[in-house]
Amino acid sequence: MCPQQNNQSNIHTLKQLQDLRLTGQLVPALQMATGAMAQYPGDMTIMAEAIRVLILSEQTDTAVRLYQAYTDNAVENNNLEPEALVRMALQMGRVDLVADMPAPAGPAWLVTLLETGDDPLTPLILQKMGVKVANGPSVYNFTSACPHCGHSGVIQISTNLLVYRTGLCGACFGGYVVDYEDIRTFIRQQHHELLQTEVAVTDWDLTDHVRTRLMEKGGAPEVVQNLGQEYHFMLNEILARHIMGESS
Repeated sequence: MCPQQNNQSNIHTLKQLQDLRLTGQLVPALQMATGAMAQYPGDMTIMAEAIRVLILSEQTDTAVRLYQAYTDNAVENNNLEPEALVRMALQMGRVDLVADMPAPAGPAWLVTLLETGDDPLTPLILQKMGVKVANGPSVYNFTSACPHCGHSGVIQISTNLLVYRTGLCGACFGGYVVDYEDIRTFIRQQHHELLQTEVAVTDWDLTDHVRTRLMEKGGAPEVVQNLGQEYHFMLNEILARHIMGESS
């Protein structure tokens, strides 16, 4: 491969890594970063991206070791952004490393940390909800914005909405939380029509209709009755699509 082709491959790989990080796909990002560093040894931009992914994944020891190698080889004044370095210092338990750091213009969580010493864990700003069911448990996709920097992303919640989840923004490394109460408030405010009695009655009627057809003697072939669970999954999909107003 000629140098120009190799450089183009590096850029393409780096872009893929960044996209995975910013969309919160940390597992495939880690796998890709490992392969990319082996394929492009000495590429500081890919190494830096790998460190960011490790910080977000809270694999602190590995992030620190890789950062030490990065600082030994990176060109002068080519360092990670302050929010990534501060988050890594906090994960190390080394608050002293940022004690005298002047407060930057942003992101908001870093400003708060350096001014007050508090590392805020702030609710995600939920913006849109989608439901997908494909032969299994329901998956809820929430389009949301980071409360610290406004970065837009999607968080997935499977099976039910009785959750309490914390994480780090892939763009600014600020801490966020999403829980049942936040989701409940969002649905009440943005999808009030789903809470009307008519919707529940329609669901009950459809459930009763399908259940009767499955349970009555001779109403369904024996194989269908024996695979009732699969049909419950299908019923869940019908109900979810109906509630969200999606086409089948």
